[in-house]
Amino acid sequence: AGRKASMQAARRLGLPLLALMASLPAASATCATFAAWLAPEHVVGMQVSNNLLAGGFVSFIVSSDLRSIDVNWQIRGGMGAGDRTSYITHAGVFGPAEAGQNKPSMMGTLLDLDLGVLGGNAPAYDVTIKRRIRASAADMNQLLTFMRENRAYVSVMTSNNQEGELRGQIVAPHCLETALTSSVAGSQYHGFANVLISPNMTENAWAALVQMSPKASGTATITAGADTTSAFTVNDEFNPTMPNEGQMYMFARMDAAWSTHFRNVYSGEMMATVATSMQSLSGSLMMAKSCRKLMTAEDTLFTIARAHQNDWITVWSMNDGQPDNRRTLEPKYYAHPMELKTGETAERIQNRFGMTMEELQRANPSISDFGSMSEGSECPSC
Repeated sequence: AGRKASMQAARRLGLPLLALMASLPAASATCATFAAWLAPEHVVGMQVSNNLLAGGFVSFIVSSDLRSIDVNWQIRGGMGAGDRTSYITHAGVFGPAEAGQNKPSMMGTLLDLDLGVLGGNAPAYDVTIKRRIRASAADMNQLLTFMRENRAYVSVMTSNNQEGELRGQIVAPHCLETALTSSVAGSQYHGFANVLISPNMTENAWAALVQMSPKASGTATITAGADTTSAFTVNDEFNPTMPNEGQMYMFARMDAAWSTHFRNVYSGEMMATVATSMQSLSGSLMMAKSCRKLMTAEDTLFTIARAHQNDWITVWSMNDGQPDNRRTLEPKYYAHPMELKTGETAERIQNRFGMTMEELQRANPSISDFGSMSEGSECPSC
């Protein structure tokens, strides 16, 4: 009871480590910070032909110190993938450019996505390959600024389409989440699911990720109202000993029905349930809670606190359970969410909690412009 009282007091006081939360947050710590849905029709200024690639999805998780990005990318083979004389030549993040524009000619690649690990080979028709990398840009501040401002895009080039075969504008997605629990008493299996929703209403794009622990095979579906998605892959939890092993999202574009369902779940107007075919795991999706990190096998309260320049006792005070509870796929608060009220501005928040602009930005990597915040405005979440 004493610890709970301390936690409530800490939240009322708003410790210096905090992040700003809005009624419609752009992203949450259990979700990727940024994402891009890739398609041939997004390529600007040329007609894509004989395409090796049909589409793809890329997620970006920005590190707490803003010095690196964990990139999870997926590429799906297209009709021309059977041509073994053709190959992928390059993939990267480019900008500054809004949707429908190309980057200035003097700007190079902002971030190399390292598709060379495939040996240049494209996946076979309708086959999706995945990869996870940790990357850093020569100018991370510039890269993150363009990403926050929606002025960065992913482009994949091939020998058939040297100026670009797939492209997707990078956005800060809206996020749904749920813990997955088993209906079997005493089961050791548990999981976590996220759905990312593009804020671009005309794209109608979404992506779902389901993870399970311990390791198990199976599929998952999402049900909303009378509709159920097709079955998609359940992932093992992220394994730090295999950092290059990507995770498989179910992703879709131009899917008005499910985009509408997920937006209704996000606004609290509809229920949606995730269920797995193995181990009877299920959970109800809801808007993701801000300022939380999904625990991996390498995480402890101490490592989370250190990464966010805090102490483990403070992090413990924000979370239920014992400090030695190391269960993976369990979200832990690393900062106090804070919603701006009338009369509060970024400057007043900094003065109130003794924070620098750099510290505020580090806790809220998807916010594009703190300086433009006015009284009564709300910011995206951490």
